[in-house]
Amino acid sequence: MSKDNKGSIRIILIIAAILLFGASVYFRQKTAQLFITPYTGPASGHILFFDYPPTAEWAILKDVQSILIKEFSSEYILSMVLLLGSIFLGAAGLAGFSRDGLKGIIGKICSMAKEKPVRAAAIIFIIALALLIPLQRLTIGDRFGAIDEFAYYFQTNLLMSGKLYADSPQPMDAFHTMCIINNGKWFAKYTIGWPLLMVPGMLFHIPWLINPILGALAIAAAFLAGREIYDEGTGILAALILLFTPMFVLNSLSLFPHTSHILFLMIFTALFFRTIKKSGTSIHAFFAGTALGMMLLIRPAESVFVAFSFFIYGLLQFFDKNQDKKQLFSKYLVMICGFAIPAGFLLYANKAQTGSPTTLAFSMYDTEEKWGFGNYGHNSGRGFWNFLTNSTRLFIWLVVFTIELAIISLFEKRKENFFLFSIIILVTGFYYFYYSLGNVEYGPRYFFIFMGLLIFMAVRGLFLADNWFKNRFKALQNAPLIETGILLTIIFMVVSVFPPVFREAISYTHSNALNALRQIINRDTSPDKKLLVFLRSDPDRSAFEFTHNLPGFRDRIVYAIFLDPETNEKVRAKFSDRECYIMDFDFTNSKFFVRPYYDKPFEQREKQVQIDDLLCAAFNYAQSVKNMDKTIELLDKALALSPGNPELALRKAAILMDHKRFKDAIPILEEAARQPGVDTPIYALALSYARSGEKEKGIETFRKFLTVADPNSQFARRAKFWIEYLQTQN
Repeated sequence: MSKDNKGSIRIILIIAAILLFGASVYFRQKTAQLFITPYTGPASGHILFFDYPPTAEWAILKDVQSILIKEFSSEYILSMVLLLGSIFLGAAGLAGFSRDGLKGIIGKICSMAKEKPVRAAAIIFIIALALLIPLQRLTIGDRFGAIDEFAYYFQTNLLMSGKLYADSPQPMDAFHTMCIINNGKWFAKYTIGWPLLMVPGMLFHIPWLINPILGALAIAAAFLAGREIYDEGTGILAALILLFTPMFVLNSLSLFPHTSHILFLMIFTALFFRTIKKSGTSIHAFFAGTALGMMLLIRPAESVFVAFSFFIYGLLQFFDKNQDKKQLFSKYLVMICGFAIPAGFLLYANKAQTGSPTTLAFSMYDTEEKWGFGNYGHNSGRGFWNFLTNSTRLFIWLVVFTIELAIISLFEKRKENFFLFSIIILVTGFYYFYYSLGNVEYGPRYFFIFMGLLIFMAVRGLFLADNWFKNRFKALQNAPLIETGILLTIIFMVVSVFPPVFREAISYTHSNALNALRQIINRDTSPDKKLLVFLRSDPDRSAFEFTHNLPGFRDRIVYAIFLDPETNEKVRAKFSDRECYIMDFDFTNSKFFVRPYYDKPFEQREKQVQIDDLLCAAFNYAQSVKNMDKTIELLDKALALSPGNPELALRKAAILMDHKRFKDAIPILEEAARQPGVDTPIYALALSYARSGEKEKGIETFRKFLTVADPNSQFARRAKFWIEYLQTQN
């Protein structure tokens, strides 16, 4: 074949590759947009399962599976097939140019990484940091993406003052905040590892910079870990995969702890594998233990599985005839000493905060949030929901083919691959038994350890696939498959996945109530005045999500939960030097607004205003303070102002049902269900009967509900499920 014909064929192949690549981008954008929306998160599973009997949950899962198959799987698979086709065609078209092109460049990079690994790690760090810092300022900036981030920020402020906790502010009920314990001691529910790392950023008033720095360090550490486990090429590509992983990048721009956790995972992994080599020293062992201890101090649960897996792997080294057993044992003892320092600090912090070295603040914050079926209504169906939605979302939040290539790596039959895979299985299994409500905008964050170890397996799978194709297809023997695949994958991620991910991140961090409330207050109040703002109502009835006060109340705005009149007056007296406002929600127009505090005492306000104030306070006591006695007291006061008011009675019943006091709600609902032309009280009554064990009354009332309800409504569907379920109960 003439050179001109070969050149023409190459041009045709490259043009075809570009067309396939464009089509793959189009279909991937559709799936990415679908699976970064709240509909797919675990929280939506919680909503879908609400008020359904246990047997109905599997029916709901069948519906969800059909959505995944129709709206995700088909388009996702099509996109990946098109992308693979573009890689193969592009590699074939570039076959004649590979020797001195990308292949030569990558060879030089690997050669430099082998001869000067520290320099290579430094270059990787600088490149990553140069990308992460601008992204951070353009997307999240100084805003909190979630209340969890504020809790870490709060704890960092405590540490800066040399304290692990502060005394609770008085009156205590008015200053409850989500994710922060307020029981006489005031501190975040999370461990102090990540807040410790944030302290330098807080000292220089740049807390936002710490995570991009740690993210860049994690990418450099991934290179070193891949180099220690396998070789320089694996380390370079693992670092590249991490750098273009949306889940990792977005978390590195936030104030979440997962980036620091994965950094210490990479450091520990690199130093552990260096330790078990003959070239490893006691210094490597000591800092490996310290890194593992820092992991425990940042996120204990996943770290336990990592520690357990590496412990087993470490024991197996004693059966290796090439190991010096005495030297290995000595290094392990040094590693334990390194681990003991941060682990001891965790025990000390637990003792100071919770009174017990072994009780985490997380466990104290919500005693129902535990591992295992039965907690938060968790069961096998919800475990499957978590696995289904989170694993599906991982395909969006990871670099394409990461999971597929990781599975292929198992055919390499290297013990390291199976070892890393075993940790992934342990973490996945753990979260099957934990019904988490993750923040969807940051991806399935609970699988960060899963992701960190997956990248090494993915690179090994890539090398294995490259060898397999080149050994079986002569046309690909000189084709730069890996080089073309890397280049197109990077472009693919940048143009098809990152845009919708960052659009969602920017939209969420700008519009979520944490930031929106502050913007409204700053807009509608004098900027030179110190303020006290009562959070009276919001659509989710969770005022404690927005009371983001710091210890010492030094900020311009102090937030307080709107409670009963006596408590509100105590708060006003405490902050008498501040102008007082109320943050309210306009349910008609669906927006927050701020207004001056009342100019009259509670007793002199209009009757309807008194009733509304008591209702708002009751909801805040129920949802934010978790004080049901006070909730019922305030609802009864509201009912005393308007005896026989059916709306007030139903609100009382709703709160009782929310707190599983179904028997207390039944008399109220029985009265409300007698009203003509209503269906909601009938459904609520039927549900209360069912939940309190009155099976026959439940069936009868659900049937009555179906005679007046819209047959196509979700409530009608739930009623039918309940009837079927109750009929099967003995």
